[in-house]
Amino acid sequence: MTNLSKPQTKLELLALFGKSRDEELDLDQTELLNDLLISDSSIRGLYRGFIAIESGLEEIAKIQISKSAPTNNDMSIIEDTIVEIPVAESSDPAVRKNKK
Repeated sequence: MTNLSKPQTKLELLALFGKSRDEELDLDQTELLNDLLISDSSIRGLYRGFIAIESGLEEIAKIQISKSAPTNNDMSIIEDTIVEIPVAESSDPAVRKNKK
């Protein structure tokens, strides 16, 4: 079970980010997320990446819902969003293993 009161892994952080996106955080979780984002630049980077991916996916969903071909402007918005995803070396062994 994921412990959102004190995340120990990236998956637990992502679950916390998701609850934030879905506006499902309680007051303690909101304070925890704020403290984590203020105190840890790597968590801020992960959060920015999470939000950038979410934004890109929302843009793609809007295009699909409209059932029209994406315009150059649509694709530019998505590309600009993806470019903003921070990429850094990971200390997570699972991520390093997949890079080999």
